Amino acid sequence: MVHREMYKAQCMVVKDLIQHSKKAYYSAELQQCEGDQKAFFRLMDGLLKRKDSVRLPSHDTLQQLASRFGNTSQQRLTISEPHFMQMCMSQTLMRVLWL
Repeated sequence: MVHREMYKAQCMVVKDLIQHSKKAYYSAELQQCEGDQKAFFRLMDGLLKRKDSVRLPSHDTLQQLASRFGNTSQQRLTISEPHFMQMCMSQTLMRVLWL
């Protein structure tokens, strides 16, 4: 029983040391961000484990951006079309066989 109490006491000491170290570290990080909102939000995003937001591809006009998305969608459909047809045919065949 004595060893368990010693263990618990030591765990509390380690917990307090970790908490103190974290406070000191993040206080220093916040001090470095003083007046720089971009650095502050970068720090907060890191703490909250947020990922970068999805960015649009570079473009000169909205028409160019829409065209780029249209071309990409068309390429994906063209690539997946044979697989889709094969899947539909196999499902139709399965229905015929099971009727």
